[in-house]
Amino acid sequence: MSEQKIFCFIGPEMIEQERMVAKKLKTEIERLIKQGVTGFNIAAGRKLDTMAALHILRLKLNYPGVKLHYIVPGLDKVITAENSFINNRLIYTADTLKIVEAEEQTNRIFKNAGFCISLSGGHQAQKQGITIIPLDP
Repeated sequence: MSEQKIFCFIGPEMIEQERMVAKKLKTEIERLIKQGVTGFNIAAGRKLDTMAALHILRLKLNYPGVKLHYIVPGLDKVITAENSFINNRLIYTADTLKIVEAEEQTNRIFKNAGFCISLSGGHQAQKQGITIIPLDP
């Protein structure tokens, strides 16, 4: 594993086989933590990121050195009826919270990340020199 210990996530808004993806995601996150990953950049309002964040919050109980960095594209994007409970939980339990302009969110997610778990694509991250770890269902 490289010296870079921060990961990010890339995935579609709609996820097929959601249970299988969630299980693989949890397994991969725990494997990375055991290899020394200490931080995860999570984007608010993105399906794969939200799934990852919930797993990370649970895993932090056993791995207290792990940090969750929550990046929000303006509070108006997160406070909606359908996702307010989860996003409020993440806002109040994340180790760091960064509120950015919507168009800045992706750049912020990639900032300081050496690796990115991707369910699809990842070309934008690769252009910034980030290593992609595919998460295929």
